[in-house]
Amino acid sequence: MFKFKPLAICFATIFLLSSLTAGTLILKNGNRITNIEIVSINDGRVVVEKDKKRKTISIGMIKSYFNTDINGGDSDSLVKLPEYSVSCDVKMPQYGTQKDGDENKCKIDFHVVRKNGESKARYVKFPYFYLWILTTGSLRYGGSRIFFFYYPSQAKVKGKHYDQAAIINVLKNFKRPNYHFDSRGKYNSKSRGSIMGEQRFEIGLKKIRRHKIIAYHLEVWDTEKIIETKDWHDFGARVGKRWWERY
Repeated sequence: MFKFKPLAICFATIFLLSSLTAGTLILKNGNRITNIEIVSINDGRVVVEKDKKRKTISIGMIKSYFNTDINGGDSDSLVKLPEYSVSCDVKMPQYGTQKDGDENKCKIDFHVVRKNGESKARYVKFPYFYLWILTTGSLRYGGSRIFFFYYPSQAKVKGKHYDQAAIINVLKNFKRPNYHFDSRGKYNSKSRGSIMGEQRFEIGLKKIRRHKIIAYHLEVWDTEKIIETKDWHDFGARVGKRWWERY
């Protein structure tokens, strides 16, 4: 049975307990951070660690601490973040490489729109992109092949098969980068913690080689769910419904 310990009364005790085992922080905004360790408390700031990533929290943001890890309802956000939508455009080459062996790249342009709501935070969690590509077969591999890609690097999932549970498991990781907005709601590439400086990224397709690309399926995830999909298949190609689930 875990015991509640108000931070305002017993910071020293909490620090000693949390240095031994992972616990749970509940913030005043209602968010819960589980499996967390308190690294230090100094001058009104608490340094916490989760997923090998450290963050600093103001003591004033913390409502309570439990020395037992409480499963369920976890969130890595230190403030209430607004919801957002993503629109994107995919430019896919016909083959993974050119005839001379040079790598072709899939180019994805995207635009993030912050939705109106109670939150006034000027950032959201960076959208995670997962891309499945279907190609023609070969003498070596037989039938059609499915290739899997993701962006950014923090979106990497374990396993080698289509698994939404595995994706959900990484959505709230402490290492997930932020996507910042300026006062006009536009992307702010100069903010500390932003990744990249543009709203386009490229995925190298060298491992596809000279297999012809006949279909792709793109999923964009926020911190909980799919918020955008893009699908395409070559004219006349019989790809079947939800073919990417065969990956």
